[in-house]
Amino acid sequence: MHFIHLNSESPPIYFTYDFHESFQKDKQLNGPVDLINNLGEMLNYDKTLSLNIFETAGEISRLNSIISSDRIIRISPEIKKPDFATLLDAEIIIANLNDPSTGRSFSPEFIEDLHNKYPDKKLLLDTTTTFPLIPIDFEIVDGIYFVQNQCFGSPGEAGYLLNKSTLTKFISKSEVLSDTTREKIVLFNSILEDFNNKGIEQIRRETKYKAAVIHHAIDSNPNLFHHIPDPDDRSDTTIGFESKQDIQHYLKNHGYLVGKCNSDTQGTIFTIVNYPTHSKEQFEKLSDLLISFRPDYSFQL
Repeated sequence: MHFIHLNSESPPIYFTYDFHESFQKDKQLNGPVDLINNLGEMLNYDKTLSLNIFETAGEISRLNSIISSDRIIRISPEIKKPDFATLLDAEIIIANLNDPSTGRSFSPEFIEDLHNKYPDKKLLLDTTTTFPLIPIDFEIVDGIYFVQNQCFGSPGEAGYLLNKSTLTKFISKSEVLSDTTREKIVLFNSILEDFNNKGIEQIRRETKYKAAVIHHAIDSNPNLFHHIPDPDDRSDTTIGFESKQDIQHYLKNHGYLVGKCNSDTQGTIFTIVNYPTHSKEQFEKLSDLLISFRPDYSFQL
């Protein structure tokens, strides 16, 4: 695994593997300093961070082959009341911050409560569909798992950001980055610069606004229903809703593609992703379409 550390004290950066030589081949990126500093600026966090980039993106289950611990407990927001007793034996707790198939998420308060209950456990968050749109408190979280091709809209690999060096003892697998991977990291760095130039707080406010627009549209149409009844449990980045009739064809004819998940236990759930690549104007138009939708939509095609 390749580590890059950001530290507010001198020296400002150090790393293992021959990351420096690899990045110097890319003229657009001035070594790993730019990348990790852009992440640090985005997070408003100036203590030690370790960045770990994988060769290929994948689900959080990749931890089975990367982290050397047999005491990993995973919890999902779909389990409304996790069995906290089972966490007593855990060495590492992985919380999936957001379930993209249903639109249910863990609140920041839940994560803080988890840390307070088990301060001696290593706490990792799967932020695949939320980072960096949902603030992360690295004072209570040991690390996050993310992928570049979700909220960042960039073709790229998966990665970890770890804030406590003690967690690195669990990382046992190393990978060599290919030239293609380095090129994707150059693009990723450019996107981070754009995010920071606009301001992550502005991006987060727009995310909240776009989510509110869609929630309002669902509330305004008696033919649509929130899949997650409690607003406190709803995700702002993957919004799940139900409809009296399949709404995909109607929206597709107006230029919008929504996700669809068929569940034996939960029925059909439609999902809308809300990332920075989606503009406020696009969501306002989508909101109008949702409000106008009727079960017999043939006349609207």
